[in-house]
Amino acid sequence: MKCVPSTVTLVKDTDLIVSIVVPSAAKRVPTKVAKAAAKSGRKNLLYLDANAISPMTANAIEKVLQPSGVDFVDGCIIGSATKMDKVPWCTCPDPQAAKIQDLEPHGFFIEVLGPTVAQASAFKVVYAGLTKGLQGLFVELLMGAKRFGLLDEIFKALRGEFPVVVRYVL
Repeated sequence: MKCVPSTVTLVKDTDLIVSIVVPSAAKRVPTKVAKAAAKSGRKNLLYLDANAISPMTANAIEKVLQPSGVDFVDGCIIGSATKMDKVPWCTCPDPQAAKIQDLEPHGFFIEVLGPTVAQASAFKVVYAGLTKGLQGLFVELLMGAKRFGLLDEIFKALRGEFPVVVRYVL
């Protein structure tokens, strides 16, 4: 990585832009990239959006980038962005799938989820909803068990029925 003075310089000097920003900035970044690509005349630039965005936002980003000739890949990170070697899941129409999979020798893990834009964003929404929802439900139920003096009994029952779950909780 290196710091560059402008988005135009970035677009001229790179082949791939990976966007990992807060969701509220997810639409602003591709707008700047599209303007810079149009201004510089840059073609064959790949833009991988790995933000926690809705499928509708992914579709909107593709529409922003398309007129400038920037190739869009919808991606998602499952887990921490600090674990890039294990977590990017991308939905890539050909030929972008091959381009993104070329990143694997450089420490990225890529799994192509499907051929259409927004599948990775949809996967992230569903996956995060399930994992965070289940964690929240689990905590609420354990708080209820504690309130009624049943926490030890619940853990004993869970150890017998779901030992893997209890291993990660205790």
